[in-house]
Amino acid sequence: MSPVISKIKNCDFLLFIMLIIALMMGLVQVYSSSFVLGVDQYSDGLYFFRKQLIFTLLGLGLLFVIILLPQKYIYPFVLSLFLGSFFGVILSLYSPLGVKVGGAYRWLNLFWGIRFEPSEVLKVGYIGSVAYFMSFYKTVEWKLHKGFIAFVFFAAPLFFLVLQPDFGSFAVIGLVSLLLFFCFFDRWLWVLGASAGFVSLLAGLIYFKSYRYERIMSFLDPWADPQGSGFQIIQSLLSFRSGGFWGQGLGQGRGKLYFLPEAHTDFTLAVFVEENGFVFFSLLIFFIGVLISRMYQISMKQVKIEFKILGFGLSFLFTYSVFLNIAVNLGLLPTKGLSLPFLSYGGSSLLCQILSFGILLNLSRSTNKI
Repeated sequence: MSPVISKIKNCDFLLFIMLIIALMMGLVQVYSSSFVLGVDQYSDGLYFFRKQLIFTLLGLGLLFVIILLPQKYIYPFVLSLFLGSFFGVILSLYSPLGVKVGGAYRWLNLFWGIRFEPSEVLKVGYIGSVAYFMSFYKTVEWKLHKGFIAFVFFAAPLFFLVLQPDFGSFAVIGLVSLLLFFCFFDRWLWVLGASAGFVSLLAGLIYFKSYRYERIMSFLDPWADPQGSGFQIIQSLLSFRSGGFWGQGLGQGRGKLYFLPEAHTDFTLAVFVEENGFVFFSLLIFFIGVLISRMYQISMKQVKIEFKILGFGLSFLFTYSVFLNIAVNLGLLPTKGLSLPFLSYGGSSLLCQILSFGILLNLSRSTNKI
């Protein structure tokens, strides 16, 4: 048996199959949620589906490359992602390649009309770098000046995310990093200090930006401004209600006919439930639950502490992303531009998820017992 086939066969089979199913579900959902928008804006109902398909195929190629990567190169690869995506965030702010969309400079205009959002890849690189820092801390004597250097190193990307602004990525990266510190860092005063500082900064960024503060208020009472700040939440809830038990049928949802903003991205779950109903929504939640459970099982099995922390970091990142999007769609959290992994349209987000799963599948090679 060739070494390539042997490495692929040694991966966690269940996680691999579930990843392929998630990718196929995502293509179907993007087709259904974006067809009307594609016809209206580009006279091509397959416009968004075709771009998502291209990123899916590219992602699959990337997936196999990561799976075959020798494990001693995992952290150099992750650190390269961190530095490269950080540089991309800076380029989006201060270079001609940067594109302003929705009032924020989050995108790079590359070639053939393709736009890329480096902050999505930064999520994986940042969490991986935090994991490396924590595993390094476990093996060497730690000094205060080293802690200060690490603080500056990890604070710089967050600073530039605030400048873009990309509050969603800033919040997710910060919360996942804090969770990792709570689980694996034994300097509790440092952890509590970092938590208090981050929460205070988060509150300040919300309070001193009126549109963020309005989102909080509309979340508490969306019906106070049903045509303004509460419009998204109300339309999402109406789509959930319209789905009933069995749904309106694939492609038959009405929310995506410009009643529901961002129907193919942030609120694609509302479209899914309207068309497929409570039954398939429950199956989707069960599927996601099994997927997340498998990710944590792989992470728990890791013998080396550096791989254990990395696995948990990527698992936390995926869990947070799913939970936050579902909560926003159900009106349990204020609206924020966060996509639902695999089901939302977006090549950058899709590559971010495939990167995470590729690393986990690589880590599963030496621990898989199935």
